[in-house]
Amino acid sequence: MLTLSIIIPTYNRGDLLMRGVKELAIQCSGVDAQIIVIDDGSVDDSPGLVERWAAESRMPVHVIRQEHRGPATARNRGLDCAAGHLVLFMGDDIFPAPGLVHAHLAHHRRFPSPEVAVLGRVTWSPDLRITPLMQWLEHGGPQFCYDRIADPLAVPPTFFWTANVSAKTAFVRGAGGFSPRFPDAAFEDVELGVRLARSGMALHYAPEALGYHHHAVSLLRSLARMETLAQGALIANDTMPGLISLGHDTRWGRARRALAHDRRILALLRALAPVCTAVPACRATYFRLVHDLHYRAAIRRRVREV
Repeated sequence: MLTLSIIIPTYNRGDLLMRGVKELAIQCSGVDAQIIVIDDGSVDDSPGLVERWAAESRMPVHVIRQEHRGPATARNRGLDCAAGHLVLFMGDDIFPAPGLVHAHLAHHRRFPSPEVAVLGRVTWSPDLRITPLMQWLEHGGPQFCYDRIADPLAVPPTFFWTANVSAKTAFVRGAGGFSPRFPDAAFEDVELGVRLARSGMALHYAPEALGYHHHAVSLLRSLARMETLAQGALIANDTMPGLISLGHDTRWGRARRALAHDRRILALLRALAPVCTAVPACRATYFRLVHDLHYRAAIRRRVREV
């Protein structure tokens, strides 16, 4: 029987975390599995909630506490104590749809080779009100790009997203795990995916292993995340030059960089959001432009700070 270790880093998301953990435990009934929660320095009662529930749970649940050092370091702590032949990385705001665990296990049974990893699908939680922005983020934007997968048995390694992905534990350990240089959730999983690919990883896509992302996103929050993505992109490119695009050197690319340098233009674009998104045909163009400019502005700021 395949053994499974489910690794979930968490930070200040106690209630969401417990909802996902309890559902995973139900799905692991009859499976030789363990759940490993790594609390990344939460100031709420996230670890306490898990520990109290774990004391009464029939399945092995381990809680590891660390100072706030980011999800990459937290997942490495989970890898260190993972006893399973397989490891399943999940986000602490991901609710597993029925059958997620068994879909991962079934795919690994079908493809038992050490180098095969399985990417599950993530979509917005049905409990959320899906805004036009959230719809764009999933279909065309930077949040969920599953639409771009052409061959489910030959997925690019840059799709190694730890919100819902599984692999053979020894294979991940053999690649060195996650780089602790990444302080936030931004490209630390992509960078590992590329290193795994260099070791021979074959990443497959199993959309039936479905998870629901319970995390509403506003425009301001999404634009603020461009700062985090810029930091992760620069770290990734320092490790593997050219891994993440920092902006193409074309005439239009140079024009966008010039626009991004002007804070007044960025502020004006944010203020124009109600007007630019009122017409459905204009939304995608507006969302793409405003996110691109904020990303470029964040890149420039961080490069100048170095």
